[in-house]
Amino acid sequence: MKPWAQSRQRQAQPRAYDERCCLRAQEAYRRGDLAGAEFAYRQAVAAGTKIGDAYNNLGALCEKRDALDEAVVHLEAGLRVAPQRSDLRENLQIVLRRRVVARSAGQEFAEVAVDRARLAALEPDTPNVWHDLGAALDRAGRPLEAVAAFREGLARAPRSAALHNDLGVVLMKLGDGPAALAALESALAADPTLFEALVNLGVLLGRMGKVGEAAAALRRALARDPRSASVHWNLANALREGGDLPASLRHYETALPLVDDTPRRLACLSAYLLTLNYDDTSDADAVALAHRRYEAEVRARAGAPVAVRPRDPRAERRLRVGYLSPDLRQHSVAYFLEGVLAGHDRAQVEVTAYADDHMEDGTTVRLRALADRWRNVAGISGEALRAIIAEDGIDVLVDLAGHSSANRLALLATRVAPVQVTYLGYPNTTGLSQMDVRITDEVADPEGAAAARHSERLARLPGGFLCYTPAPEAASLPPAGRAQGRPFTFGSFNQIAKLSPSVIGAWSDVLARVPGARLWLKAKGLDDDATCADVLRRFAAAGVREDRLTLVGYVHSKTEHFQAYEAIDLALDPFPYNGTTTTCEALWMGVPVLTLAGAAHAGRVGASILARVGLPSLVALTIEAYVATAVRLATDAGALAELRRGLRDRLQGSPLMDRARIGHALEASYREAWRRTIAADA
Repeated sequence: MKPWAQSRQRQAQPRAYDERCCLRAQEAYRRGDLAGAEFAYRQAVAAGTKIGDAYNNLGALCEKRDALDEAVVHLEAGLRVAPQRSDLRENLQIVLRRRVVARSAGQEFAEVAVDRARLAALEPDTPNVWHDLGAALDRAGRPLEAVAAFREGLARAPRSAALHNDLGVVLMKLGDGPAALAALESALAADPTLFEALVNLGVLLGRMGKVGEAAAALRRALARDPRSASVHWNLANALREGGDLPASLRHYETALPLVDDTPRRLACLSAYLLTLNYDDTSDADAVALAHRRYEAEVRARAGAPVAVRPRDPRAERRLRVGYLSPDLRQHSVAYFLEGVLAGHDRAQVEVTAYADDHMEDGTTVRLRALADRWRNVAGISGEALRAIIAEDGIDVLVDLAGHSSANRLALLATRVAPVQVTYLGYPNTTGLSQMDVRITDEVADPEGAAAARHSERLARLPGGFLCYTPAPEAASLPPAGRAQGRPFTFGSFNQIAKLSPSVIGAWSDVLARVPGARLWLKAKGLDDDATCADVLRRFAAAGVREDRLTLVGYVHSKTEHFQAYEAIDLALDPFPYNGTTTTCEALWMGVPVLTLAGAAHAGRVGASILARVGLPSLVALTIEAYVATAVRLATDAGALAELRRGLRDRLQGSPLMDRARIGHALEASYREAWRRTIAADA
């Protein structure tokens, strides 16, 4: 802090009380009596002195003994008395920065944001202070205010590449892709070498489906730092979304040893495990074993789980159930959660939704109306989330993410509720011994090998583990009709990552055996030139000409998305990672779906869905049977017409859309898990 300031002495006598206090304080300080000096300055301040040195020196004494809160109070009071004093201003900045460090270490993010705002008021023309304020607001879960802070900084320093980059990152979190893209492009225009902006641009382009451009940006970043874990990791993400699984897995494997901090390492490991589900060369047992690595990592870094005992161990009382998800918006998970929330018997369960994402939309509004309690927990720390769940008295916490992005498995591995369940968001085991139950059914995870591949106890719901709710835009559309006078058209609206070599081989074989037939592919990413070229190249290598393929990118209008099913005669389910939402949407729009039943859950969801609607003939057990069935249906107009007839009615009357059925089945499963827990705790 600034050197000790000496009070200016008046020549006139007698001196005022506050001035005498300041003189006594100075004398005590010279003797080394810091406590006496502080006491005398407190007397002067209590008397309402206008002497700026009293506040400045009292603040310095408080700072010296680490009483930072008191130091801030006195220095701010001094500035009100003597606003022109630069030493008071500079000392307040020093103390606030120290308090920011202390509060950050204690994860007091809201308080850090307050201090950063004070610093911004003291240093409004310094770009870094707006960076710090925006970062603090973002970390405190106030992204809109963070955006305002970054824009305030840019108004003062419009060529600040760092501020443009900061703004782009928060806009990405808010889901405003175009604005985020503009911000990141401005960052690189100001500084083409800014490494962080290159990485963030790659991440954003990947999320926008421009995976070819994303990979190019990330390779530019990799050339600058070949040992950057974040670049290898994000490049792996982009390559997976573009369908290059071998290269994707290689980059994850390169990234993992380079990731230095625990949260990022666990997130990278989750992304790697997710990618294994797409790989048609991976053995189901080996993939299950790889998932066990996650818990070993958590145990090594976070320690053993804590005990969470039931508060009220009555077996048959109303249960408090929490659903935790980063996807409570327009997302595949939401299409299957809406029916669950609507189907619950409120006499049996009280529902709390924990929304772990800043983005909200019309789907969020519908889901919020179906919950008894709604908590937005986006951006808060694991321990803060643990405290909220404990305060809510949750008996059964249901994880809806698994190893998909933005998951909270690292926290759940240490136990936050008496019963922990995983459901919907991930097609495999979490690998966690503290995850008590995984919700599935007898088709998706048959008796036998499935149990050995899971760390969780499998709860197989009668009638299936899914309950589909069509998007509002689809509800009013009639089923697609079979257009006359055009070539027979197979189709898939699944993501490009699911186009495994086995899938491309099988679909190419189908096209070879049905002369004149076409294949219509619609996916996010197929409006990216590099991605389209790669897909065409892969099919060309299997003998399929470009003119037999139609590639369609992301359609922003949900109505147009559903209307695109008019172009499809028969939908082909990919493997070893089936579609789920895409399969249900096709059935809703009156388009039959052909699936291949695989070895593990990810490759058996299609079979589970078709079993619920009574269409076992559309489930093949081998690739040869899959190809033969596709060829037969393409050449037997009567058989296909019979399948299409009344398909929506069949779906609506099935267990797949029975909300009461799914609510009752889940409640029974939760109740059984609850009874097991209280029996073990007795």
